[in-house]
Amino acid sequence: MIHNIYIMKRSGECIISRKYGSLKVDEDLVTGFLSAILNFSEQLDGERVESIVMGNKKFVYTGMGDVIFIAYADKNDPVKESLEVLGRTFMEKYGETLKKWKGERDIFNDFIKQMDEILGGEAGVNDKLAEDILERLKKGSISAIEASQKIVDFFLKKVKEKREE
Repeated sequence: MIHNIYIMKRSGECIISRKYGSLKVDEDLVTGFLSAILNFSEQLDGERVESIVMGNKKFVYTGMGDVIFIAYADKNDPVKESLEVLGRTFMEKYGETLKKWKGERDIFNDFIKQMDEILGGEAGVNDKLAEDILERLKKGSISAIEASQKIVDFFLKKVKEKREE
């Protein structure tokens, strides 16, 4: 289960945060801390942190340009693909806006519903994921085998969620 989502600038400035579950901490504190870890790891060995595991939870990172997308989720929950779909959708919608962004978060409020659809269990999620995978397949950014595996992983995740209910 995804408990929290953070969309932030590489500088640590929080753009959007969304609480779905358990983490109850100031979003600016969390994004500042996660940004510091990300920047430290890149300076240390040139590699970007992909995840931080803490007990039975984890933070999963994916970056697109100057924007970092982070999910706080259960340790065994495969959230990377959903996070990447979220990132591509956000960047398509707000990529240009972010170039002139002055810190006002309210301009992103209309994305919350779309974020819920991408990350939630609603019917539109399956369509969005399938569209995204097909588009990447057409562009040649993933192979047919990778596309198939992503679809299988997504549906296995949904079956696991249903069993846990």
